[in-house]
Amino acid sequence: FSNIKCSIEPAVEKLGIKVKFAEIIGLNIKKKHMGLEKLKDSLEKKFKINEKVLEGYDNYNKKLNVDPKKCSVYNLIELVKKGGKLPTINTAVDSYNLVSLKYSLVVGAHDREKVKGPVRFKILNGAEFYIHLFKKEREQVNTGEFGVVDDEKVLCRLDVKQGDQTKVTDDTKNIILYVQGNENTSDEYLEKALEEIC
Repeated sequence: FSNIKCSIEPAVEKLGIKVKFAEIIGLNIKKKHMGLEKLKDSLEKKFKINEKVLEGYDNYNKKLNVDPKKCSVYNLIELVKKGGKLPTINTAVDSYNLVSLKYSLVVGAHDREKVKGPVRFKILNGAEFYIHLFKKEREQVNTGEFGVVDDEKVLCRLDVKQGDQTKVTDDTKNIILYVQGNENTSDEYLEKALEEIC
Protein backbone atom coordinates (compact mmCIF):
# COMPACT_ATOMS: atom_id res chain seq x y z
CA PHE A 1 0.00 0.00 0.00
CA SER A 2 1.02 3.57 -0.42
CA ASN A 3 2.22 4.88 2.93
CA ILE A 4 -0.77 5.76 5.08
CA LYS A 5 -0.21 8.60 7.48
CA CYS A 6 -1.63 8.23 10.98
CA SER A 7 -1.60 11.14 13.37
CA ILE A 8 -3.05 12.72 16.49
CA GLU A 9 -3.92 16.39 16.39
CA PRO A 10 -2.47 18.55 19.21
CA ALA A 11 -5.92 19.25 20.74
CA VAL A 12 -6.43 15.49 21.20
CA GLU A 13 -2.92 15.01 22.60
CA LYS A 14 -3.70 17.69 25.19
CA LEU A 15 -6.43 15.38 26.54
CA GLY A 16 -3.70 12.86 27.36
CA ILE A 17 -4.60 10.49 24.52
CA LYS A 18 -1.72 8.41 23.12
CA VAL A 19 -1.98 6.11 20.11
CA LYS A 20 0.16 3.42 18.51
CA PHE A 21 -0.73 2.30 14.97
CA ALA A 22 -0.08 -0.81 12.88
CA GLU A 23 -1.07 -2.01 9.44
CA ILE A 24 -1.72 -5.72 8.91
CA ILE A 25 -1.88 -6.99 5.35
CA GLY A 26 -2.82 -10.25 3.65
CA LEU A 27 -5.25 -11.54 6.28
CA ASN A 28 -7.39 -14.64 5.98
CA ILE A 29 -10.09 -13.99 8.59
CA LYS A 30 -12.15 -16.94 9.82
CA LYS A 31 -15.34 -17.09 11.84
CA LYS A 32 -13.60 -18.95 14.63
CA HIS A 33 -10.27 -20.57 15.57
CA MET A 34 -9.96 -23.09 18.39
CA GLY A 35 -6.57 -21.77 19.55
CA LEU A 36 -8.07 -18.31 19.90
CA GLU A 37 -11.12 -19.72 21.69
CA LYS A 38 -8.82 -21.41 24.22
CA LEU A 39 -6.99 -18.10 24.82
CA LYS A 40 -10.35 -16.38 25.33
CA ASP A 41 -11.53 -19.06 27.78
CA SER A 42 -8.31 -18.81 29.76
CA LEU A 43 -8.43 -15.00 30.01
CA GLU A 44 -12.16 -14.78 30.75
CA LYS A 45 -11.71 -16.89 33.89
CA LYS A 46 -8.93 -14.76 35.35
CA PHE A 47 -8.70 -11.33 33.74
CA LYS A 48 -7.85 -8.40 35.99
CA ILE A 49 -9.09 -4.90 35.34
CA ASN A 50 -6.32 -2.31 35.18
CA GLU A 51 -8.02 0.40 37.24
CA LYS A 52 -5.26 2.93 36.59
CA VAL A 53 -5.67 2.66 32.80
CA LEU A 54 -9.47 2.95 33.05
CA GLU A 55 -9.05 5.98 35.32
CA GLY A 56 -7.01 7.63 32.54
CA TYR A 57 -9.90 7.16 30.07
CA ASP A 58 -12.39 8.45 32.64
CA ASN A 59 -10.23 11.55 33.16
CA TYR A 60 -10.25 12.65 29.53
CA ASN A 61 -13.95 11.84 29.13
CA LYS A 62 -14.63 14.19 32.05
CA LYS A 63 -12.56 16.89 30.35
CA LEU A 64 -14.61 16.51 27.15
CA ASN A 65 -17.94 16.56 29.05
CA VAL A 66 -19.74 14.61 26.29
CA ASP A 67 -21.71 11.35 26.30
CA PRO A 68 -20.91 8.52 26.62
CA LYS A 69 -18.70 8.88 29.68
CA LYS A 70 -17.28 5.34 29.56
CA CYS A 71 -14.77 3.86 27.12
CA SER A 72 -15.30 0.63 25.15
CA VAL A 73 -13.33 -1.50 27.65
CA TYR A 74 -16.24 -1.20 30.08
CA ASN A 75 -18.50 -2.84 27.45
CA LEU A 76 -16.16 -5.83 27.18
CA ILE A 77 -15.95 -6.18 30.96
CA GLU A 78 -19.75 -6.09 31.17
CA LEU A 79 -20.12 -8.73 28.43
CA VAL A 80 -17.79 -11.11 30.29
CA LYS A 81 -19.46 -10.45 33.65
CA LYS A 82 -22.96 -11.02 32.23
CA GLY A 83 -22.37 -13.80 29.73
CA GLY A 84 -19.18 -15.32 31.08
CA LYS A 85 -17.29 -14.77 27.85
CA LEU A 86 -16.34 -12.46 25.02
CA PRO A 87 -18.51 -12.75 21.90
CA THR A 88 -17.24 -14.71 18.91
CA ILE A 89 -17.35 -12.34 15.91
CA ASN A 90 -14.39 -13.31 13.73
CA THR A 91 -10.73 -14.07 14.35
CA ALA A 92 -9.56 -10.48 13.78
CA VAL A 93 -12.15 -8.81 16.01
CA ASP A 94 -11.85 -11.54 18.64
CA SER A 95 -8.06 -11.05 18.73
CA TYR A 96 -8.24 -7.34 19.44
CA ASN A 97 -11.14 -7.74 21.90
CA LEU A 98 -9.07 -10.32 23.80
CA VAL A 99 -6.07 -7.99 24.09
CA SER A 100 -8.30 -5.01 24.85
CA LEU A 101 -9.76 -6.88 27.82
CA LYS A 102 -6.38 -8.24 28.96
CA TYR A 103 -4.71 -4.79 29.05
CA SER A 104 -7.84 -2.65 29.72
CA LEU A 105 -6.99 -0.74 26.52
CA VAL A 106 -9.20 0.78 23.86
CA VAL A 107 -8.46 -0.81 20.48
CA GLY A 108 -9.72 0.19 17.04
CA ALA A 109 -9.47 -1.61 13.71
CA HIS A 110 -10.63 -0.58 10.26
CA ASP A 111 -10.75 -2.25 6.85
CA ARG A 112 -7.78 -0.63 5.07
CA GLU A 113 -9.46 -0.80 1.66
CA LYS A 114 -12.35 1.37 2.87
CA VAL A 115 -10.19 4.08 4.45
CA LYS A 116 -9.68 7.13 2.23
CA GLY A 117 -6.57 9.13 3.01
CA PRO A 118 -4.71 9.59 6.29
CA VAL A 119 -6.15 8.40 9.62
CA ARG A 120 -6.33 11.19 12.20
CA PHE A 121 -7.48 11.58 15.78
CA LYS A 122 -9.12 15.01 15.94
CA ILE A 123 -11.70 17.10 17.78
CA LEU A 124 -14.89 16.97 15.69
CA ASN A 125 -16.61 20.16 14.52
CA GLY A 126 -20.06 18.56 14.13
CA ALA A 127 -20.17 18.62 10.31
CA GLU A 128 -18.33 15.32 9.73
CA PHE A 129 -20.04 12.40 7.95
CA TYR A 130 -20.76 9.45 10.24
CA ILE A 131 -22.84 6.26 10.03
CA HIS A 132 -23.05 4.18 13.23
CA LEU A 133 -22.07 0.48 13.15
CA PHE A 134 -24.82 -1.70 11.60
CA LYS A 135 -26.89 1.35 10.58
CA LYS A 136 -27.48 2.86 7.15
CA GLU A 137 -28.49 6.45 7.97
CA ARG A 138 -26.14 9.32 8.68
CA GLU A 139 -25.99 10.31 12.35
CA GLN A 140 -25.10 13.71 13.79
CA VAL A 141 -21.77 13.98 15.61
CA ASN A 142 -21.33 16.34 18.53
CA THR A 143 -19.08 19.35 18.31
CA GLY A 144 -16.19 18.99 20.75
CA GLU A 145 -16.00 15.20 20.97
CA PHE A 146 -12.95 13.50 19.52
CA GLY A 147 -13.03 11.02 16.71
CA VAL A 148 -10.92 9.02 14.31
CA VAL A 149 -11.40 10.28 10.75
CA ASP A 150 -10.15 9.86 7.21
CA ASP A 151 -10.64 12.34 4.34
CA GLU A 152 -14.34 11.47 3.94
CA LYS A 153 -15.85 10.20 7.17
CA VAL A 154 -15.67 9.44 10.86
CA LEU A 155 -14.23 5.96 11.42
CA CYS A 156 -14.98 6.00 15.15
CA ARG A 157 -16.52 8.54 17.52
CA LEU A 158 -14.90 8.92 20.92
CA ASP A 159 -13.66 5.44 21.72
CA VAL A 160 -16.94 3.56 21.60
CA LYS A 161 -18.94 4.29 18.45
CA GLN A 162 -17.40 2.52 15.44
CA GLY A 163 -18.48 3.67 12.01
CA ASP A 164 -20.16 1.14 9.73
CA GLN A 165 -18.27 1.76 6.49
CA THR A 166 -14.85 0.53 7.67
CA LYS A 167 -15.85 -2.33 9.99
CA VAL A 168 -13.70 -5.47 9.89
CA THR A 169 -15.59 -8.40 8.33
CA ASP A 170 -14.75 -11.94 7.22
CA ASP A 171 -13.90 -10.46 3.80
CA THR A 172 -11.38 -7.92 5.13
CA LYS A 173 -7.85 -8.57 3.86
CA ASN A 174 -5.96 -5.58 5.29
CA ILE A 175 -6.42 -3.71 8.55
CA ILE A 176 -5.36 -0.42 10.08
CA LEU A 177 -5.15 -1.12 13.79
CA TYR A 178 -4.51 1.11 16.78
CA VAL A 179 -4.29 0.86 20.53
CA GLN A 180 -5.35 3.98 22.35
CA GLY A 181 -3.80 4.87 25.66
CA ASN A 182 -3.93 7.79 28.03
CA GLU A 183 -1.90 9.63 30.66
CA ASN A 184 -1.59 6.40 32.67
CA THR A 185 -0.17 4.19 29.88
CA SER A 186 3.46 4.04 28.80
CA ASP A 187 4.57 3.70 25.19
CA GLU A 188 5.97 0.25 26.07
CA TYR A 189 2.59 -0.89 27.45
CA LEU A 190 0.84 0.19 24.23
CA GLU A 191 3.50 -1.39 21.99
CA LYS A 192 3.31 -4.69 23.87
CA ALA A 193 -0.47 -4.83 23.44
CA LEU A 194 -0.26 -3.86 19.76
CA GLU A 195 2.32 -6.58 19.05
CA GLU A 196 0.20 -9.15 20.86
CA ILE A 197 -2.83 -8.34 18.67
CA CYS A 198 -0.73 -8.53 15.52
